[in-house]
This record gives sequence, C-alpha cells and structure tokens, in this order.
Amino acid sequence: MAQPVYCSPPWLASPPASSSLQQLLRLPVSSPLFEYVVDRLVDTVSAALDRSWDEGQQRSLRTPFLLPFVQSVLTKNRVSAATVLVALVYLDRSRKNLRVSAGFWACERALVGAMILANKYTNDDILSTKAWAISSTIFTSRDVVKAEREFLQVLRYDLSVTEYQLMAHRLPLLIKGPN
Repeated sequence: MAQPVYCSPPWLASPPASSSLQQLLRLPVSSPLFEYVVDRLVDTVSAALDRSWDEGQQRSLRTPFLLPFVQSVLTKNRVSAATVLVALVYLDRSRKNLRVSAGFWACERALVGAMILANKYTNDDILSTKAWAISSTIFTSRDVVKAEREFLQVLRYDLSVTEYQLMAHRLPLLIKGPN
C-alpha cells in the first residue's frame, strides 16, 4: 500500500521546511493537547488582566470547568491539530493587545474567539456560529460572534502564521507527551 503524500496546508506561506512541523501538524487532538491549551489560555488571560486582580484571583482562572470545556469545544467540532496550533499562535500574539477587566468566562471567550478565527483561516469548510455555540454549552450564537469579532480586533486583523510561530509550541507539546 502506498504511503500518503504530505501536502503543505494552503494557509502556510511556504511548504514546511522540516519533518518536525509535519509531525506537529499531525498531532492527535487528545488529552496532552487539551492540557496544553488550558495552560496557554490561563497564561494569556492572566497576562491580560487589569492590575486590580491579585495572584489568587489569577489562579482562579483555572476552574474545574476549563479542561472539560476545552475538550468539548475541540472534540465536538472535530478540529485538527493544525487548527489548534494556529489558535495557539493567535493566543500568543493576543498577549500584546488583549485587556481583560473582568474574568467571567475570560478563558472560554478567548478560546472560542481564537478557535473560530483559526478554523476559518485553516479550512475552506468552516463551522457555523451555531455549531460553536452548541459545543461551548455556555455561549449563545450572539456571544460567539462577539468573541470572534473582539478577538479579530485584538489581533489587529492579522491572521498570518509562520512556521516559526507554529514550531514555538513543539517542545512544550513533546514534553506533555504524545497521546
């Protein structure tokens, strides 16, 4: 049986220079990836909180609901590892401009906004607003549209992604483990 030929994603400016990126783009969307997304969400939102939040309040962002929420959104929408990686790049980039004054569902809003934009950037066949709302279980379609629009503004409408930005997540994901 012939081996499948790897084709560079059309959204990546140039073909992957390394097999490491190809391997990264094919990661299974499973527990280690979910945990890493939670870590990145909490770090990003913590950095964006206004200075009135103390360290204890920042730690409270990692609620018992956050990991199941991430798992639900990613699995119910059947997103690829490539889409998750692009969303992680967007979360990294958002740290410069993201400002959060209230922590109510802040991590969840950031995830939904980043994932919708990453999904639109990496796929021709995009998910509906209703699908994102249903998979989130806490947001309405109107909330989802607002999260997408706000996150797009935070990114200053720049959705481009480089191989270097994607590879920044390789080592932490390898440390988390394959699964």
